[in-house]
Order: sequence, then structure tokens, then C-alpha cells
Amino acid sequence: MGKELKILIRNSVITSALILIYGIVTWDKLVLLAIFGGSLVSLLTLYMTIRDAEVSVHSSNANKITILGYTKRYFVYGIFLYIMAKFLGFSGIVMGGMGLLNVKFNILLFGVNGFINKLKHRLKN
Repeated sequence: MGKELKILIRNSVITSALILIYGIVTWDKLVLLAIFGGSLVSLLTLYMTIRDAEVSVHSSNANKITILGYTKRYFVYGIFLYIMAKFLGFSGIVMGGMGLLNVKFNILLFGVNGFINKLKHRLKN
């Protein structure tokens, strides 16, 4: 696993922990179940993506493995959002969707951080 991937996983776990702490402090079931649950599902699907990439690199049938992995991940997303809709209603879907964006938010922070570092370097010179 690459350095950036380890940092991404670490930052995503930290974000999930912060969401959990906030949910415990406010004792809001939407935060605890939907956002925190969504961030855990986001971490699970990141792990599934990493495993699928490793398997497909070493496989002769990479296309089939990639499509199957993609389908599995979206099936997990669908099950999670269905559970949120069933027990928490529309607000559960929205908040669960926010939690599912945990890893994507941390990837965005990588890009913003890189842009700021380049800007600082250019301003120094």
C-alpha cells in the first residue's frame, strides 16, 4: 500500500472518529446511525476497492473482476441507503449519503493541500 493511501485511510478513520464523538456528545440518532454508519460503509468500500485493485492487477480476467467489484460496492451502498430509508426516513438517506462521502471528502482535502503547498512554494520563490 502506498504512502498516500495509508494517509487517506488514517484521515478517514479520524474523520469517522470525530463524527462518532460529535454524535455521542449531541446524542443525535441521525448523526450516530446515518452519518457515522455512512462513514464506516465508506471505509468498507474503500477497502473493497483496494482489494479489488490488488486482485485485478494479478489476474488475467481483470475486466470481469473490476465490474463485479464495482457492482458489489454499489450493492453495499444501496443496502445501506435502504436501511436508512426504512428506519430513519428521508433525512436518514440524506445524512447517510453525507456519511458515504467521507473518503471522497478526504481525497478532496489531499488535492486542496497539494494546491496550497504548490502555492506556498511559488510564493517563496
